[in-house]
Amino acid sequence: MAENMEFPTTIVDLPSKGYYYSKDNPLSKGEIECSYMVGKSEDILSSVAYIRKGIVIDKLLESLIVDKTIKYGDLLAGDISQIMVAARVSGYGSKYPVSITCKSCGKRNDVVANLEELHDAVVKFPAEPPYKNEFTFTLPISKQAITFKLLTRNDLTAIRKETESLAILDEDLNRLGTTRMKYSILSIHGDNTQATIRNAVDNMPVADARAFRENYKTVDPDVDFTINFTCSKCGATGREDLVLDETFFWPDTRL
Repeated sequence: MAENMEFPTTIVDLPSKGYYYSKDNPLSKGEIECSYMVGKSEDILSSVAYIRKGIVIDKLLESLIVDKTIKYGDLLAGDISQIMVAARVSGYGSKYPVSITCKSCGKRNDVVANLEELHDAVVKFPAEPPYKNEFTFTLPISKQAITFKLLTRNDLTAIRKETESLAILDEDLNRLGTTRMKYSILSIHGDNTQATIRNAVDNMPVADARAFRENYKTVDPDVDFTINFTCSKCGATGREDLVLDETFFWPDTRL
């Protein structure tokens, strides 16, 4: 992230490098200019209406994007993660207190993560930017060729609404995994009709579904939210996931 000290803005380097946006999209530059969090940012964060609708973070991040020709809903999920980290750093600093439970001895450790030390996840990028959000993969069991895309903010919003509706019908069944696949897959064996895709996902062999999800991760640019960890009790070391909870943008709630 490069800061513009003349104005309260920062240039955020996108994990996608801009590879998967069309050439005429400003996001294809691989960076986005965002303003620092200011007083009205906290007004957004405290909006009861936004909180109830589950859109408070989206409204905050959208307000920080300087170029208003950029459509927030078109942003890839991983790029939004980076914008979120930049916003948190600009508003409340890079230090983020978290608790990590040691897998070896069960000791709860209170540590302070440095958000500026987070880096992009390692993914497979093509040699040249395709400037389109489309990938191919052959399912190992059924041998069907599929095309798929990386999920955007609009997709994630639609997925949340659909899974919430499905939960009303059967609250014991979590359909998030299959619903994400249905929104990501563009075609199966050349057939791009929604009925075919949804039926294929519902009846896909488990090994195929798992292989698809693993392949998706290899091309999905995102922020690596793992940090180095050493247990204060037993000395065990490793990498642990940095869980972003409600204190990420409301640090005072930890007090």
